[in-house]
Amino acid sequence: HQPNFEPPYLIPILGHAGAGKDTFKKGLGARFTESRFRHSPVINYKERDSRSTEIEGLDYKRIHSEAHSQKLVRHGTIIVHYKHDGRQYGLSDKIIEAIERNESAVMITEPDGLYNLNQYAQSNIQNMVISILLHTDIDEAERRLVTRVRSPLRAQEIRDINAHIEGL
Repeated sequence: HQPNFEPPYLIPILGHAGAGKDTFKKGLGARFTESRFRHSPVINYKERDSRSTEIEGLDYKRIHSEAHSQKLVRHGTIIVHYKHDGRQYGLSDKIIEAIERNESAVMITEPDGLYNLNQYAQSNIQNMVISILLHTDIDEAERRLVTRVRSPLRAQEIRDINAHIEGL
């Protein structure tokens, strides 16, 4: 199948921890709105607790277990499933709803999610995937990881920050 080069597009944003994915997604959405480019932000499913700066249902949707993830996939709520750092993730069926409304779907994902999204798009919807990879230097990423959380930090947040910094 040939991809459709006309909008709507699938626009995944990728980058290491602290690269500015959420900030970029919000800025891109504002720019798209300003230029009247039809788009829809799509939130992910994640198997992890919320960060102190996140609100479940607004910033992400929670996967409670592998069984829950499988159920969401079976029901078509998650159309693209992947694992990252040993946790379940999924891209929502809201991607399809956006495309059906002739709106480009903007989401944040990981490399495995991008790969699976490409596979899904090629065989199911033929819309162009335009991926955006963000990168910052290590010092800036580390500063962002530490400053994006509110005090007091939960033990899991401290472990996550340290794991992300080690991964940089």
